[in-house]
Amino acid sequence: MDIKNYAVLSTKQSPEMQGLWDGTVWHNVPALEVSYFRPEGSAHRPLTRCKLLYDQERLYGMFRVDDQYVRCVNTGFQAAVYKDSCVELFLQPKSTGGYFNF
Repeated sequence: MDIKNYAVLSTKQSPEMQGLWDGTVWHNVPALEVSYFRPEGSAHRPLTRCKLLYDQERLYGMFRVDDQYVRCVNTGFQAAVYKDSCVELFLQPKSTGGYFNF
């Protein structure tokens, strides 16, 4: 698999948490297109993009998914939400191994 790199930009101003894709802080942040999918998933591949920022205390992320089909039935604690419409982000800060899953 050809691994793509995405440089997460730093910010001095916390993003407004309004879900505005082109909000003041998010406006010039490049979008990463999600192009890798789990093989056991369906053939449905809606256009999915992500923007990431960080400051000294937090990592900020925003997804944008253009999809007409949305499923949300697993809502309880530790429920199988992966069976619903979902997006996951795996970050590997160093190539020495280990990753974070959001």
